[in-house]
Amino acid sequence: MADMKASITYSQLRRYFWLAAPLSFFVLGLGQLYVGRIRWAAYFLVAWVAVAALLLTSVPLTFAGFAFAYLGLFSVYAVAGVHAGIIAWREPLIERRAYHRWYVYPTYAVIVPGAMMGVVYAVVGLGGYHPFRLASDAMAPTLRAGDYFVVKEELFDPRYVGEVVAYRRDDETHVHRLVAVAGDRVAVRGGRLIINGAELAVRPLCRVPAFPDGRTVEVAEERLGNHRYAVQNLDEGSDFVREREEATLAPGQFFVMGDFRDNSMDSRMLGAFDESQFVGRALYIIWSDDRSRIGRSLLTDLPVVGKDHCPGVP
Repeated sequence: MADMKASITYSQLRRYFWLAAPLSFFVLGLGQLYVGRIRWAAYFLVAWVAVAALLLTSVPLTFAGFAFAYLGLFSVYAVAGVHAGIIAWREPLIERRAYHRWYVYPTYAVIVPGAMMGVVYAVVGLGGYHPFRLASDAMAPTLRAGDYFVVKEELFDPRYVGEVVAYRRDDETHVHRLVAVAGDRVAVRGGRLIINGAELAVRPLCRVPAFPDGRTVEVAEERLGNHRYAVQNLDEGSDFVREREEATLAPGQFFVMGDFRDNSMDSRMLGAFDESQFVGRALYIIWSDDRSRIGRSLLTDLPVVGKDHCPGVP
């Protein structure tokens, strides 16, 4: 009996399932290291890198693809945690390995997460998908202050006219709608946008409260090319620029405007921007205080639905 106890004490280790699972949730593969399955730790790390590589593809171009890619990363953690817990439950006594020395665990817990973070930065940078948070209501009602959305880095393309785009200004990233490109004639009259002599088609939808003092805004559908989107204007006059004489954009320039036309500092005041300042296109909303907006595409060419922006409208 004494020999058996000595054998268990010196050549075997007792492992607990309630500790094995959390270890792999904390650091991927650490639970496998704990239960003596270092090869499985390598398998899970390779699986995680493979899922992360999806961010280099076109999969995240849609919200469903984005959710699939990011949930896949978390799923690898979940499966690894369950796997480590089951191993510890079924085999509480394991053979002592060289990597079970105490200093291996903190070393692994530092090196592996650091390497994984490097992979994340690499694939996010190369894939060009970046989350942003909107700080103002300049793009309301399409985007609201506090909304998180994904921007795909792209080279400037005139075909993006009508889309929500990101660009650099004063070392900061700003988001507005691209309404005109080089060679276009742009004018604003009475708050209405005129491109190449033609006023954009506008379909009124409703009036909604927008400020604590009771002021309301008119919400309408505006159409630019194949894109249809919601814009809003104050019912009464505002201090924002509602008039702009027609001017032709020079080569390499683009013109942007906010969807909240009376609450946006854009090209009407600041002038056109250079294509070198262009960052990319906004794809979809990934988080919003209004849960119904999560996953909404920002690239749709479908008619604007009144109930999305007008309370009480069926």
